[in-house]
Amino acid sequence: MKQKLIMEGWRDFLKKISGGDKELDLYEDLALWTFLYDGKFDIILYIPSKFSGQNPVIDEENLPTVVAYLQMGILSSNKTPCIPDTWQVKYTATVGEFQRKGLGSMMYEIAATYAKLSGDGGITSDHVAMTSDHASRRWNKLLSSPNFEKRETDKGSDSFDYSGEETPNDPDDDCVAPKDSKNTVDHSIQIKNDVKEKIDKYKQNHKKYLKSSKLGERQINHVLLKKASQVFNKAFADR
Repeated sequence: MKQKLIMEGWRDFLKKISGGDKELDLYEDLALWTFLYDGKFDIILYIPSKFSGQNPVIDEENLPTVVAYLQMGILSSNKTPCIPDTWQVKYTATVGEFQRKGLGSMMYEIAATYAKLSGDGGITSDHVAMTSDHASRRWNKLLSSPNFEKRETDKGSDSFDYSGEETPNDPDDDCVAPKDSKNTVDHSIQIKNDVKEKIDKYKQNHKKYLKSSKLGERQINHVLLKKASQVFNKAFADR
């Protein structure tokens, strides 16, 4: 009975968010927008908040709805290679209504795919801020997943050397020590079977939505960044 009520509530939500004209197909209608700046990379998944028939409506009164957000930044540098190239996942959040639908895992897969495709790199946890217990559980799942593997230096090291003395003959694993070691991942992990096809599909949706939008591209980008920030701030406040 409880499961039936949850499903009915979810269907009502989809009809509401799609304006009642088209029932949202989440994994078909998702769009992906990315933004690279100052060594940071924002990944935003969103959907139109309304449809007219089969066509998305994006205007001043019907702004897009951000459903998930992830930001990662480059960890590797010339002084501390950190098994180059490694990106640290700094922020990630999924809107409450869309949680438990696989979007959180998808965001990490998308992030890992971008890292892999842009220099055969990998991802790790945030080494600047503390990694939450919730995020730690996600990292533990990735570390045990058969679709992820620990990357190694040319000399075979798969763990970060924070002191420079653990493997003194291997400078490529030298890494800046995390400010808070609780839950920190000490490895650079890489996805085996990437999700490039999924990325391409959702980026095509983004292009389609831009064409049908009554807002300019710069305005939509501003809205997406603002809403992504709000999604993270709310998720952080709720933890």
